[in-house]
Amino acid sequence: MSEQKKYDKQYFLDLAARIYDLDVDVYETLGSSLGRVFGADRDRCVAELASLMRDVKGESGAQLAGADRQHGPNAARR
Repeated sequence: MSEQKKYDKQYFLDLAARIYDLDVDVYETLGSSLGRVFGADRDRCVAELASLMRDVKGESGAQLAGADRQHGPNAARR
């Protein structure tokens, strides 16, 4: 039986923080020619991005379970 992953508020906050940090890394590595995606401070951007993801997918995140199977860390092995 497969285990259902829980998508709660903390999951979305962690994911949003990772996305924000990736944006910073790309900007610092490639320079300003691409610009930054997120212009506000980290806390505000992370909170807003997490809220948007929760609004789109719902608190249960049931639709995300399929995305994890398709794009998760082991997707290349399938």
